[in-house]
Amino acid sequence: MSLLRLSTGEGCGLVIGAYPPFRYDARGGGGLGELGPANQAGLQALEFDPTALPIPPLTWRTTRFLGLPLPPGLSIAIEAEQLAGSLDSATGTLALHFKARFHFAIGSVYRAPALQVDTQLSSGAVSSRRHQRSGSPWRPMAPLCSLVWR
Repeated sequence: MSLLRLSTGEGCGLVIGAYPPFRYDARGGGGLGELGPANQAGLQALEFDPTALPIPPLTWRTTRFLGLPLPPGLSIAIEAEQLAGSLDSATGTLALHFKARFHFAIGSVYRAPALQVDTQLSSGAVSSRRHQRSGSPWRPMAPLCSLVWR
């Protein structure tokens, strides 16, 4: 088995459901994943340890919504529970299953119950009734900020 480093960068987009896209500076996130041998289709299994996978929170410093920063004090922390899937090393296409808890807070005044997220992330093109996005293929040593929520 070999290791693959996933690092997130600035200039990212985040699309969640019917909401307009968020602009997200995800610098500082990522971790090491275990990369298995290629199967007959050329896909390699990829799995990350969720306890060693920091994801920057969405705050007024990292996130813009409708062109404006989030209000100060509002934050959404992301606690990864699972990130695993496959890498097609020939094309750089990543397909990952992501499970996490999103923790919404307004300062120390209000903390909502955790929102459980269970979704597929892809570095390829995805579309829904409201959104169409295309990610970028993985390249060694390049920050990844273009995984797209399905």
